[in-house]
Amino acid sequence: MTASAASRIGWPRSILFASGDFACNLYWQSQSFYLLFFTTTVLGVPVATAGAITLAASLWDGAVGLLVGLAADRTDKRLLMRIAALPLAVAFLLLYWPMPLAGTAMVWFALVAQILFRTLYAAVSIPYAALTVRVSRVQADRSRIAGLRMLFGAAAAGAVALGTRHAVEWASGFGYAAIALIVGLIATPLLLLVSTAGTNSPSIRCGAGLHGLGRALALLVRDGRFLRLNLGICGCVAAMSALSRAVPFFFHYVVHDDRATAATLSLMGVAGVVSVPVWMACAARFGHRAQWGASCLLGAIAMIALPSHPALSRVSFILFQIGASGLFFGFWSLLPAEVERVGREAGQGMDALLYAIAELLQRIADGMAAALLGWMMALTGLVGERAVMPGGKMEWVVVCLPLAGMILASIGLMRPQDTENRP
Repeated sequence: MTASAASRIGWPRSILFASGDFACNLYWQSQSFYLLFFTTTVLGVPVATAGAITLAASLWDGAVGLLVGLAADRTDKRLLMRIAALPLAVAFLLLYWPMPLAGTAMVWFALVAQILFRTLYAAVSIPYAALTVRVSRVQADRSRIAGLRMLFGAAAAGAVALGTRHAVEWASGFGYAAIALIVGLIATPLLLLVSTAGTNSPSIRCGAGLHGLGRALALLVRDGRFLRLNLGICGCVAAMSALSRAVPFFFHYVVHDDRATAATLSLMGVAGVVSVPVWMACAARFGHRAQWGASCLLGAIAMIALPSHPALSRVSFILFQIGASGLFFGFWSLLPAEVERVGREAGQGMDALLYAIAELLQRIADGMAAALLGWMMALTGLVGERAVMPGGKMEWVVVCLPLAGMILASIGLMRPQDTENRP
């Protein structure tokens, strides 16, 4: 048996580790799908203000993520996950609690709740993501884990969409809090279990501190491969951020069918699950560069073709989700090797720090997309439950930002030698 074969991990350990993405995405997909809509329609915060809150919280998220990354490289990543898992569930419940406040007080409450949630989420998600570098050193294993993580993430998206719809129908404004409680009860023990998963190589600890961040940034500026990959996924993140938050508004104000929101988001989750094995096969056969380009093209075509008829619009949303799933699969497949390469060239372990930098860029993209979406919706006349929208305006808001994000994602079409699917 070769050293490479001996260091490979099997399906059981791959599935156990990748299931952490189900727990993380129960939290993340919920805030991505429903938080802007909840903040506007239940808490009564103006949509432009709600978008600005999301931007501010995203910037905070990225900044605190760097500190988490520095800390995680100097201590046990699994310990950080275990410490933050239960407080994260409590913060998530607070995020959806219909607090009896109004005006400025409600705006501050919504901002503080988001900041608390995102701080604790970073303390869980960054150490977990950084562990993917150490779970296996074999690219085939990393691609398998990336595919499994995508499957678990898509399954979580479908569960959140369906569960939230039923909870809201059952308990109105408190339905969001009810589903938040259930999510915490499911995600917390799962994260604790995943934090026990072993790796095939030791976790390298770095005592470089803040000057390690400066060294990492200087190296990344000189070496464009890591940045190109991350800027490419930022386009996809911005596109998904805008579209997933726009779907509830689209069906509420344009189609006038709130039930279609949950059905569409669920079908998007199913499409994400079904498409991942196809993208895995595409990358294995044609390489990640071709797979990335096909994903960008499909997402762009889906947005260009978006009509206002509810049945056909659902098809466009699903096709867009399939394209975005391909980009996320490509990113998570390639990132561990890039993190390992940059750390090797820097001469020090900085797994969590590099993941934190990647997350910072994605949070900026996510927050800017949410803020732009809120601002553009405000221009359509949307104020709380009142909306004055001349024909076609909302449809253009839904189309423009995701389409622009997919165009930006094409920056990830790197040189072939940067995206080889190495065994």
